[in-house]
Amino acid sequence: MPACLDDWRIHDPLPPTATPEAIEGALRRYEMALEPADAKLFMVCMDALLEFGEVFGIKVPDQAAATRIYRDALSDLPADLIQLAIQRLRGTWTWGNRLPMPAEIREMVKDDHARRRLEHSRLQLARRQFETGRPYRSEFDERFRAWWEANKETILQQEAEQAAGKLQKVPADRHDGEGGDPLKDSMRRGLDSLAGRHRIEKDEAS
Repeated sequence: MPACLDDWRIHDPLPPTATPEAIEGALRRYEMALEPADAKLFMVCMDALLEFGEVFGIKVPDQAAATRIYRDALSDLPADLIQLAIQRLRGTWTWGNRLPMPAEIREMVKDDHARRRLEHSRLQLARRQFETGRPYRSEFDERFRAWWEANKETILQQEAEQAAGKLQKVPADRHDGEGGDPLKDSMRRGLDSLAGRHRIEKDEAS
């Protein structure tokens, strides 16, 4: 990750020191760092794991079948992270009768892989900001902005009438508002409505 983006948040404008060239270069490096291990590199990792077991008398009757299982289970991990996981397991493994299972190998580098993917996503959003000229906004943010533009005159009118004492106060024991404030009630109902539709659309899409 370029140093100029260390403290950058995706909703903020990019710092002046960020350049398209620096971001594109970092993106290429992260794409390479996220590339899953190819068959040759995976076999190097698997050989290291099997050798570790053999040193301590852990036998694997069908190494070819075991390799296929590990390969399928770890197919999304880059080679360097698999190597790192095996290295870490060598210093912490206490089971003398079996090799680490694929899920246990993955667990050793789970945070490293997640951090790498997160930083790659941040770089993609930085590139998008260069392309669009504005900070990232989620679909929900955009829909709320549209809702506010469509309703702000009514809401501001309600606020003005309340300030002038023209609106009757909602009882304080109402549970659907913020102490009977029409402005907050209206905004809350709008947010609830948008959030509800967002959840429904997300559920339908999945």
